[in-house]
Amino acid sequence: PSTPLSTKQISRPLIHPFLKYINLSFNHIKYLPKNIHYLRFLHTLNLSHNYLTELPYNIGYLEQLNTLILDHNYLKFLPTTFTRLIQLEKLNLSNNYFESIDIIKNFSNLKLFSINSNPLKIFPILLYTCFNLEDISFSNIQLNQMNNITFDIFNQFLKLKKLNLSKNNLKNDFLSLSSIKQFDYLEELNFQHNEFTNIFSLLSNMKLLNILDLSYNSLINIPECLNSNLKILYLDHNQIKQIPNEFIQCLHLESLNISFNQFIKFPDIILELRSLNKLIINHSKFQYLTTKNLFEKFFLSFNHLYELDHDFKLLTCLKILKLNKNKFTKFPSWLYEMSNINNNNQKYIAETLLELYMSDNTIESIPEEIVHMINLQTIDLSNNQFLKFPDTLVLLEQLTTFIYSQEHAPPNDFIDDKYISATSNLYVQINDKYEEKLFEIYQQIFIENLTSYDIENLLKRFKLSKNDMNNFHDNYSNLKRENKIEILLNIWKQKRGSLANSDALYKFAQLIGDKNLVQKMQKAYLIARKIRI
Repeated sequence: PSTPLSTKQISRPLIHPFLKYINLSFNHIKYLPKNIHYLRFLHTLNLSHNYLTELPYNIGYLEQLNTLILDHNYLKFLPTTFTRLIQLEKLNLSNNYFESIDIIKNFSNLKLFSINSNPLKIFPILLYTCFNLEDISFSNIQLNQMNNITFDIFNQFLKLKKLNLSKNNLKNDFLSLSSIKQFDYLEELNFQHNEFTNIFSLLSNMKLLNILDLSYNSLINIPECLNSNLKILYLDHNQIKQIPNEFIQCLHLESLNISFNQFIKFPDIILELRSLNKLIINHSKFQYLTTKNLFEKFFLSFNHLYELDHDFKLLTCLKILKLNKNKFTKFPSWLYEMSNINNNNQKYIAETLLELYMSDNTIESIPEEIVHMINLQTIDLSNNQFLKFPDTLVLLEQLTTFIYSQEHAPPNDFIDDKYISATSNLYVQINDKYEEKLFEIYQQIFIENLTSYDIENLLKRFKLSKNDMNNFHDNYSNLKRENKIEILLNIWKQKRGSLANSDALYKFAQLIGDKNLVQKMQKAYLIARKIRI
């Protein structure tokens, strides 16, 4: 027999008591329910970007919680039960209103702690009792205003691998020589947006450091004692004029940013760094550049370059080249030049470059020789001085991204009514206006080039049902080849709808596997691209 329900209010579990992961960020939450402790199995809770001013007392009973993300709220303190969250491994309290966090102590499992952009009055000295901390972020906490705090204090974190002290207005005295000790584990150090002029005393004590960010400081010279394990170095937005020869000790350096400094001449010592594959030197004052380096990515935007040495054509490791906002009046010939001597072993940048950015120069035309840039996928020619649309770009078979925003003076063929949009020359764009005609062209290409064997491959690629395939074989096997192809394409279009378009058809042709057919399709495709539809 049923018993009457009690009128006494029952505290019920939240949603589902077995939840393990909850993300409620960006939800305008002002408070949490008091019965949050029912979520006994919760291990990750993300409450970032809300309006929380306090946490409920019972949050300390989430005994399985190992990740707690509370950044961008309005918290000023934590409940006393917070110390019970002994399983915490990641804790983010950034962008709140904490003035003190002494409650964070003896969290033996804590590995990541972030308290960026809080008005801390006192350094959290007890944090060192969390002896497994590997990642600490103290960005923008007015560290420079805390008495007697120097870099030495971080030696207490014996397993520290990653440290962020950016945006603290720190000066050289923070790195006083007497306070520097060995950092056995530190791999990444972020000092950006401070006021250092000299960090020589620091780096020789970090043998495992591989990422160092010194951008937005007041450095005049590059430290001579950079360790040999460094892989990524940011020195942009300083006052550096030259690079010392000792810099060659950075044998493993892979990425270097020295933009927004005072270089007038390209620092040739960089060319000796054989591991370097990404170099960014935007906003320097170079006018001419000669190099035989082996970078994969080379960023030279915002300089005064009007030419580069012809040896650049041998940079076969270069994949991405940025030459935006320079003074090029002609498209650089070394980008497409190939030697007339038949040397099968010699490679050129024309064959290897994947992305080219040359916006905001004064280029007027693109030569037909650009056809040699056989693997170029992205090109940006925005805001140059083209008198007409560069039709020669149609020769770039692999081009997938084309940026041609002419903000200051649109070329004539976009204005003159006698031209249909020049982009129809460049791409076989799939849209309702042209699709029917394009599909007819491609269908004719298939009819002229597909063998009977290819038809069977195409059947498989179309992924038709067994019934459709059996029906095709039973009813159309005796027809002529061209009729078979036409019927097959119609079945495919009927089944796939808008997905059965000319672009997909071209991709199928490439996937069939017959190299001769693919070559014919590529030539026919280029012809189709040149047709004004």
